[in-house]
Amino acid sequence: MRSLMTLLIAVSTLAVSLPAEASARKNPYTAKGLCGPTFSVIDRKRLYDVSPIDGRRYHLSTLVLLYSSATGQNCAVNMKRRRIDKPDNLHISIITRPRTAENSDGDVRHNLGFFAGPVKVYARDKCVQWWGGTFQKHRKHHTTVELFSGFRSGWVHCR
Repeated sequence: MRSLMTLLIAVSTLAVSLPAEASARKNPYTAKGLCGPTFSVIDRKRLYDVSPIDGRRYHLSTLVLLYSSATGQNCAVNMKRRRIDKPDNLHISIITRPRTAENSDGDVRHNLGFFAGPVKVYARDKCVQWWGGTFQKHRKHHTTVELFSGFRSGWVHCR
C-alpha cells in the first residue's frame, strides 16, 4: 500500500511539472468579447490540419459567426486555438448580397497571435456568406512545416 501511495505521489508530481508545450495555452480573447455584448454565437467552424511530421490532427483555429438583433449586424472572428501569441497568418471575411462596399468586410493579416477580425456587416433580412483560414508553423524534431485550413460557407442565416 505504501509503495502504491509513493507511486501516485510521483505520478502527480510529474504531471504538475510537465513542460508548457504539453498543455495548450488558452486564447485569452473570446468572440463575444471582440464583437460586443449584444452579439450571440449563431455558428462556428473548427479548422484542423494533419501534420506530415507526426501524423497528428491539430485544431488550428475556430471561425465564429455572431449576430446582434439589437443592431441587425453579423460579426465574424477567426480565433486561434494553437500557437497562441505566436505570429501566424489568419483571415476572416463576411458579405451579404448584393455585394457592395457597405455590406462586405474582411481582415487578412500576417503575424497575428490571437485572432483575426472582428468583421461586421449589416445583415437584417439578408443572407450572409462567411469564410476564413489560417497558415501556421509546426515544428518538431528540427523540421518545420506549415499547417493550413480554410472554410467558406454557402449563403446562410437568412434573417
